[in-house]
Amino acid sequence: KRDALLPLVFVAISLALNWRLLTSFSTTIPGDAGDPVLNTWILWWNAQHFPWEAGYFHAPAFAPAPNALALSETLLGLAWLTTPLQWLGASPLEAYNTFFLLTPVFNGMSSYALCFALSGRRDAALVGSLYFTLSPLRAGQTSHLQTQTAFFMPLGLLALHRFWDTRDRRWLALLAATTFLNGSVSGYHL
Repeated sequence: KRDALLPLVFVAISLALNWRLLTSFSTTIPGDAGDPVLNTWILWWNAQHFPWEAGYFHAPAFAPAPNALALSETLLGLAWLTTPLQWLGASPLEAYNTFFLLTPVFNGMSSYALCFALSGRRDAALVGSLYFTLSPLRAGQTSHLQTQTAFFMPLGLLALHRFWDTRDRRWLALLAATTFLNGSVSGYHL
């Protein structure tokens, strides 16, 4: 029950860090206009095409070169949220901004779960999750949603620790899934 309010802590942190984004959510790009615009376009492309079908990598960029999307991150690990949002009427930028706002929440909750599993202490887990969510390394990556999105890593490490403790192969399945999703968000994280 004590942990039930924890997501609200990370929501409050995200809103405090990104309050300017909230004032013009549908028109503002967080960070610079480089990678966020490219990533917004990739999220739009993902909502229009089934991943890995024949024409998926033939995105309309760098014409006439084939397989242009293979030169970039596919961000497919974000599509589980951004694609349904767009199908429900959100613009690609609103889908991007929604995920941008939720990333500190997901990062905080997943790192809290890992830290709590390793330490058994809520205070240590909170400190660890706050550091993971707010670390200076992440501050320099504001314009790179794919590197900001790191919540699959703590979940994968948690699964690995649980497997070592229990030898239950379901934890290996979670490790495999989080590794795949992590790589499908960012090749750097793979």
